[in-house]
Amino acid sequence: MGSQVGGASVKLIVVGVDAQGNPTVDFANVDLWSTLGDQCKWVSSNISFQINFAAGSPFGASKFSGTSVASGALQPGATGAYKYSVQVGSKILDPQISVHP
Repeated sequence: MGSQVGGASVKLIVVGVDAQGNPTVDFANVDLWSTLGDQCKWVSSNISFQINFAAGSPFGASKFSGTSVASGALQPGATGAYKYSVQVGSKILDPQISVHP
């Protein structure tokens, strides 16, 4: 992928559930640029969820929970792919964030 032009942005990720109650996100892979200080914000329509980066987080925190949560800026030096889980109730989805230098 090419580099992004412009300043820092907040990538909005909408969390939902399908007919079986499984978590869904509108983007299975989100691209962020560390040199721009990009952030993520996970939002839902009143569905409580948990975000967990078990193998290391590109952000200052590795766990987030609520119906709308912001990641904060990327950590200095963060780069590569980061798998994370989205949990709604007992069901889990495993999307990823790709951090570009």
